[in-house]
Amino acid sequence: MLGESVTLSVRTSVTAGVSYQWYLNGTPVAGATSQDLVLSNLQTSQAGSYKVSVRTTGTPIFSNAVNVLVGLAYCN
Repeated sequence: MLGESVTLSVRTSVTAGVSYQWYLNGTPVAGATSQDLVLSNLQTSQAGSYKVSVRTTGTPIFSNAVNVLVGLAYCN
């Protein structure tokens, strides 16, 4: 919902030497390089398809996509 927060997380069995990069609609999210991606004060510009790449050595492995929808709460 507009203005709310959501956290996207990825967990791996390897903890040392792991790097992460989150993507929104195929574009890297600036500064999003940890296991958790916190989206605060959600705006419509943050809606879309998120993936994370995980790299220990060599080629990164990409997660499945998670779609984030942002909208207004419906009130009667």
